[in-house]
Amino acid sequence: MSLTYSAPAVALTLKIIESSGVDPDSLMHKLCIDPQKIADPNARFPYKRIDQLWAEAAILIDDPCFGLKAATYWHPSHMSALGYAWLSSSSLRTGLQRFSKYMRMLTEGATLELEETDEGLSAVLRYSSESLQQPTRTDSALALLVAMCRANYGADFNPVSVSLKHPSPDCSHKFYELSRCPINFDAPDNRFMLSLESADKRLQISNPLLSTLHDQYMVNYLAQLDKTNIQERVKSAIIQQLPDGNISDSRVAEFLHMNVRTL
Repeated sequence: MSLTYSAPAVALTLKIIESSGVDPDSLMHKLCIDPQKIADPNARFPYKRIDQLWAEAAILIDDPCFGLKAATYWHPSHMSALGYAWLSSSSLRTGLQRFSKYMRMLTEGATLELEETDEGLSAVLRYSSESLQQPTRTDSALALLVAMCRANYGADFNPVSVSLKHPSPDCSHKFYELSRCPINFDAPDNRFMLSLESADKRLQISNPLLSTLHDQYMVNYLAQLDKTNIQERVKSAIIQQLPDGNISDSRVAEFLHMNVRTL
């Protein structure tokens, strides 16, 4: 099954690339990324294609920290309903829970998992096995979380710490300037930690009605996405069984670990 990535979310990547002095048009043409689809809220690109876009940009841009520009250029519209649901969340914890739950709207190539300890609440970014795990792409996710938290909490928000799996680049001071907290490079995982106090502080900008409306939209969107995915999974199962020449509903269902009724 081919993983996908939200087309509108690519707009942020293109803005970051363009602001770094590289024309994104040639990269889009090279990677067959249709610019007309970026304005379509229902359009999606193959995840590997967007992954390669980051990799190609990293070769052309003479700044290993260019991914941090996501903090400057992000807009809630890049994340469709998820972006606006974030802005209406009652706390940073509920916002992160929402982001973790519905992140598949943006990308099927990564997850954001929440872990709580006495030290704080952590959002851990984990990639699929297909991902190149390009460092600047990870940096953009970090920068995005910082900017989103400050948009809701206030400009005085600082994480407890940030951990990144990749080595420290020459421009590591930019990470400290952005996050204003300890940065751990060569870490076991990509982790964004905030204090429990800041995670649970009631936010004045919260709007339960808007949150509910956006949540319902995202539930419906993911239902349609799953419908598309199951079709692709069935196609894949049939193709893999073609050499045997004995294809049936029951065999396809068994291959997908489902029962015939569910299939």
